[in-house]
Amino acid sequence: MDKVLVVLASYTSAYSVQTSLERKYGILSKIVRAPGELAGLGCSYCLEFDRKYLNDALTLIRKSSISLRGVYDATNMKMINL
Repeated sequence: MDKVLVVLASYTSAYSVQTSLERKYGILSKIVRAPGELAGLGCSYCLEFDRKYLNDALTLIRKSSISLRGVYDATNMKMINL
């Protein structure tokens, strides 16, 4: 399954989105530190989950006013244009 990394500004933001995704949509995700390839984004945390859930996650993030730093393909670290 294709995975994505949704980059958020802090662990607190990542945890908030993670719990909301699971409660609202039943989507399971994993919180990880931003990989070295994304070091230019500063001290960030990512949510990793199946790409098929990306639209649900983006909707939730936008409604919650949490700062989104980017979305990347977890395999090749290429930015996904939204």
